[in-house]
Amino acid sequence: MLVKDAINGIAKGQITRKQLAEQYAISTRTISKKIAQLGYVYDKKTRTYAFIGDDLKKVENTDFGHLFRQNIRIY
Repeated sequence: MLVKDAINGIAKGQITRKQLAEQYAISTRTISKKIAQLGYVYDKKTRTYAFIGDDLKKVENTDFGHLFRQNIRIY
């Protein structure tokens, strides 16, 4: 899932942060934190995310799952 799909899904009510958190096995706080780090700000009044970063195309076309991957070393 791309970042733009996740943001649009949240805005339209098709998916919640809780569902995303369960899908990626992380907390809802981590979901919110990563979205904010990408340059999005949550508007409580309209319940949508507004982009305030520099490169919208680059951010929107990022795979959402890649934001939560960790480097795992195999010894």
